Amino acid sequence: MVRTDHGALRGRIVDGVHVFLGVPYAAPPFGANRLLPPRPVEPWDGVRDAGALGPEPPQVAPPATG
Repeated sequence: MVRTDHGALRGRIVDGVHVFLGVPYAAPPFGANRLLPPRPVEPWDGVRDAGALGPEPPQVAPPATG
């Protein structure tokens, strides 16, 4: 476990290396923040699980051809 300015994180150890995945580095760009520069992430209470990546953004596949 590590503590950051925003809150505590619990990672995992992979092949002897401490790994922290899915750590937010900015607030989500929703609504009025969509096209603005990144905003700081809001601090959280408790310990955040950083042992796995978060959800992937949706991707739209181009139309198949041929």
